Amino acid sequence: MFADVVFPAAAGAYVANMFVPLSAVLALATEYGVYIYFQRGIISLWRLFGIVLGVNIFSWLVGAVLSCLIPDHFVPQLPAIYDLVALVWACFLSTVLEYLPLWFFRKRLAFRKLGLCVILANLAGYIVIAIILKLNRF
Repeated sequence: MFADVVFPAAAGAYVANMFVPLSAVLALATEYGVYIYFQRGIISLWRLFGIVLGVNIFSWLVGAVLSCLIPDHFVPQLPAIYDLVALVWACFLSTVLEYLPLWFFRKRLAFRKLGLCVILANLAGYIVIAIILKLNRF
């Protein structure tokens, strides 16, 4: 049944997480670890977990929709870089989509080095996703 589903090339990273949920769980745990490193002592761990989970759900939903709107001919069709392009695109989009809502609450929540935190958290998270997908030969 799933083999008949066709999705745009740019949405590959978002779709892959549905088939290998371990990659999403480990990426979220990795991002949470980066946030703990940057925000320890400022925001409680449970509140921080809720923030990380919330912005990740938001960025996944919006990112998946936006990625599905990109025509396939904008994504290089070379097999060696197909997955890499989708992961880089998703990482960039997730970083932007997570940073924007957090930026609005930066003074209320007193984030420390918010931009760097979000960038490193997403880079680390997408590296974990890439490794898990490679190990699963997705």
